[in-house]
Amino acid sequence: MVGGGFPPIDNLRWSTYVGHTMGDQYHGVTVWNDLQYACAASESAEFPITEGAFQEDQFGDRNPVWSRFKADHTMDYITYYGGVAGEGAAHDIYVYEGNVYLAGYTDAPDLWIEEVIGADNDATLSGSLDGFVARFDGFGFPTWSRYTGGTGFHDRATGIYVDNNGIWISGQTGSEGGFPFANPGGGAYYVDAPEGIVDAFVMKFGNDLTLDWSTRYGGESNDVALQILRDVWGRIWVSGDTRSSDFPTATSTGLTAADNTLGGDLDDFIIRFAANGTVEWSSYIGGNDTEWNVSIGKPKLSIAPNLNVFFCGTTASTDLPTIYNSATWLDDTQNGNDDGYILQFDYNTMVAEWATYVGGTQQDQIFGCFANEDNGLFVVGQAGSADLDLIPVSDAYYQQEATVLGNGFQAEDAFILHYKPSLEADWFTYWGGTSFFQGEHPYDLYVGNNLLYIVGSTDQEYLDQLGTGDVTIPLVDFGGDSYFDETYNGDYEDVFICMFDIDIITPVQELAQAGEQNMLHVYPSPANGSIRITYTSSGLHPTEIEIIDVSGRIVSSLTWPTSQGILTVDVSKLTLGIYTIEALYERTRVATIKFQKH
Repeated sequence: MVGGGFPPIDNLRWSTYVGHTMGDQYHGVTVWNDLQYACAASESAEFPITEGAFQEDQFGDRNPVWSRFKADHTMDYITYYGGVAGEGAAHDIYVYEGNVYLAGYTDAPDLWIEEVIGADNDATLSGSLDGFVARFDGFGFPTWSRYTGGTGFHDRATGIYVDNNGIWISGQTGSEGGFPFANPGGGAYYVDAPEGIVDAFVMKFGNDLTLDWSTRYGGESNDVALQILRDVWGRIWVSGDTRSSDFPTATSTGLTAADNTLGGDLDDFIIRFAANGTVEWSSYIGGNDTEWNVSIGKPKLSIAPNLNVFFCGTTASTDLPTIYNSATWLDDTQNGNDDGYILQFDYNTMVAEWATYVGGTQQDQIFGCFANEDNGLFVVGQAGSADLDLIPVSDAYYQQEATVLGNGFQAEDAFILHYKPSLEADWFTYWGGTSFFQGEHPYDLYVGNNLLYIVGSTDQEYLDQLGTGDVTIPLVDFGGDSYFDETYNGDYEDVFICMFDIDIITPVQELAQAGEQNMLHVYPSPANGSIRITYTSSGLHPTEIEIIDVSGRIVSSLTWPTSQGILTVDVSKLTLGIYTIEALYERTRVATIKFQKH
């Protein structure tokens, strides 16, 4: 539905409920070519499925779902993907060359399986719960799908990554037999016999959809891989949780020694594989108590283009090492029942260069982080503490107080934390509303083109944008035909998606001109007709102006008028969305600003 009367709240440009009458959870989000994709698990029989979708009806009690929004945030496509049995979820989503890839789990024997000639197919539910992987084309219909499980229980596919080398999947298996394994040779790590009660697994399909590599990884207890990615050098990274005291750790020549000891009942882990599948580094991450990650929150591991490796999670340990320098933000004390924690490693040596707790006096959890070279590091989580050390930023969303219910009970709000590339914290805020049970779970985030997307679930029940009553999640209607639902629909949980303009958080550095002050302005914004661009400077004026959409495509290139500092531009034919204006002097960027087309 389309609503109105909910304007932007500082840099919060779009925020809406999406689910319906039962319990719904958004688990993952990604952006490709201006389009926003998200995956979910839905118990609602009336989830807002688009007409003509692949599966318009809910078959079981809980079905996987994936959705696609256009650049102007209109609803483009939502479909169920499930069977008649009671349990199913899409854990992770990835988009490559316009194809949508899902990883998840199901207990449905009739999940739609699309076999491909010559591929390694599996159309049979082998155990009580199997993982699955599915590929959909740009029209939203499956072009390949299969089960990824054995004859036992607790088989799930939890992470997926796709590139020109193939499809990479991580997960867990409790099966003793029937699980699809493949040994590629060449020194690649390979174990096919059960190591513990539940083992992590790593799986790779080639471009021809044949199974190139599939192995267990774990020790004598429970091990779960939650995330997988492949970096620009071809290395494969896997992270997760382990209870095994004999989890296989490893350190290659030139890398710092791994932690070989399970510190508490449950530790996190990181595995780094070489491009050929050999283990270069594998380590426990933990202290004297429990470290854990929400099984559907991702990503925990993020690698910036400048080769900083970040890892985050939640800890009850009081002895995690804290590392800092004069430029970084540090909390060296575990303050509550649980605190979040963040580690930064040097890519070339795996030496920990920065480590900090994040939290207050109650239970605080980090669900995910996202790093890139231009925008620094964004972290999202859930706060049970009302005393976080918040940091406001001018013109940025800022919720100073955590939501407290009428009986004084502290609700659990989401929080957003940003670090500059120097690792100095410069934005820290609560984000949430009145909750009677679980609060806001920001399960995943994505950063690109100076926009921050967050998806998750909430159990908010009331709405009052003006603050005259109980307050739900902050809602913002992007305008036009954008999707907007102001109503909490869930019986106990509804999904949300929100978008922040982070240009004011991570401003582009202007060209230094011997102390000159250069300023670029645009009016009006939002705009639907013409905009006026002004540039004030004590010296040189730009020679060109470029208008760039969120995919990085230049949609307009204009010569700056030499006689005046004002340029009027007709934007009426642009599609709805966020655009960047760049001022150039002899092809060098001197200033940048964003505007919104309504």
